[in-house]
Parts: sequence; structure tokens; C-alpha cells
Amino acid sequence: MTPLQEEYSRHRLVLWVEDAETRAYLSALFEDRELRILVGGGRDHVAAMVEDAYRSRHRNVFGVVDRDFGDSNRRRWAGLDTRVFTLTRHEVENYLLDPVVLAALPAQLCHRRSADEVDARLQKAARSQTWYMATRAFIQHFSTQVGAIPKHPKPSDVRLPNHAADWIRSQLTDLAWQERARCGVDFLQSAREPEGSLMALESNFRAMTADDQWRTEFSGKEILGSENVGGWLRKNRVSVEDLVGAIGRTQRSTGSVPEDLTALHQILRQRAGLPTPPPAPAATPA
Repeated sequence: MTPLQEEYSRHRLVLWVEDAETRAYLSALFEDRELRILVGGGRDHVAAMVEDAYRSRHRNVFGVVDRDFGDSNRRRWAGLDTRVFTLTRHEVENYLLDPVVLAALPAQLCHRRSADEVDARLQKAARSQTWYMATRAFIQHFSTQVGAIPKHPKPSDVRLPNHAADWIRSQLTDLAWQERARCGVDFLQSAREPEGSLMALESNFRAMTADDQWRTEFSGKEILGSENVGGWLRKNRVSVEDLVGAIGRTQRSTGSVPEDLTALHQILRQRAGLPTPPPAPAATPA
């Protein structure tokens, strides 16, 4: 028996996730001693590990992956054929964009701010990343068409329209990528002149900053890591894993666990033949 098979046999419920931050967050949020969370290192690897476990007759092994620019499979979570669960938000860090919870974090982890101050910083960070999100969305569509993934930019690389268009064009100069690309001349031409598509995408993302859509559709990881937010959020160089774990524990203790994650935990335990977990503590009245 391999070490991994021993893990599967030793634990009633095993969950593969993409990274250590997701493991730290869900571990703190679920507080489930019967749950073992393993890091797969990317959505494709998570899916492969779950499929391999299923073929080896380990029916207690599942996976959770970010939605990114795709679709969630939330409607199929309860189905017995669903083994990899795609989140309803862009990525797991989007569940952390709760100003009330962030304002309630222990003082040793971050500089204290009111919930209103925290929310203002989060919104400012989101507004500064509309061109970044437009570029990422364009690249995602581009990658779907060509079967290859060009390099992704950083938010600081694409703050203006000309930055975004120049970034897209820079990816087309990679001769190795051109050899791998499987797309028609028409699509390549549209990629060389991306301004129109980028303008439309940026307009959509800018509209999301007028309401709460940015909390689920933007990159939560980049918002939390932005200069406007990350500078005060991580005090004394606290690790990201410690920070997201603290956020998960605070959400649990204040009765603000996201509804879909509560449902996910219940479904995972049911699929593993475990009883429904007790509810997280209710929020304390103000």
C-alpha cells in the first residue's frame, strides 16, 4: 500500500484542494477532525488525483477547485457523480472579502481598522484592477481557442488600456507558443488588435465595482495582495496561511460562514457516510 493509499484508508473523508491557503482556510472554517485536506497544486492535478482515487475504489476522496473564469457546478453538488466541486466564487480568496470579519481579526495579525475603512480599501483595490481583470478574461478566452495558456500579467502591468493591449500583443511574439497554437487566422488577427474586446470587457468589470459583484467575480487573491489592502492586513509579516486560517476561524465564531461552503461541508460528509456536522455558532447579537 502506498503512503497516499494509507492516507485514504486512515481518514473517513479526504479532500484535495489547489493550494496551502485553501487548505488553511477550509480547515479552520470546517473544524472537522474526520476531514483530511491535501494540496494538489492546481485544478487539473486535483481532478487527476480524485479520478485516480475513484478508480482505486476510494469513494471517500473528493476535490474542490476555484471557479476562475469558468462556471460553478453548484447545481450538481448533491449529485452522486460529482467528485470535484467547483466553487461559486472566482477563487477561494473571494470568501475572505468580508469587511466585518476582517475588521474583527486579532490585533496581532493586522492593523485594526473599522469595517467601513476596510471596505473602502477593498473597493479601491477592486476599482484599480478592472483592466487587469479584462486582460485576464481575454487571455482565458484566447487560451480556450488556441489550446495554450500565455503568461498572465500582474495587476501593476495593466493599469491602463494601452498596457492591456500591449500585453496581449506581447504574447503573440513567442515563437514556441505560435508552434503550439491551434487556431485560425481570423482569431489570431483579432488577438493582434484586441482594443475593442478589451474595452467591452473592462466596461463590464467596471460596472461590477458599482455593486457587490466584484466580491465574487474579481480576483480575491489580487485584491487581498494589493498595496492598498495587503500593506495593513498582514502585520509583522504574518504568513498568508495563518491569516486565512484566522479569517476562517473568525467567520465560524461570528456565525458568518458562507452559505455555500456550509452546504459543501454537509454534502462532503454525507457522501463519505458521516453524520451532518453540527452548525457553526450563531452570531453574537450586537
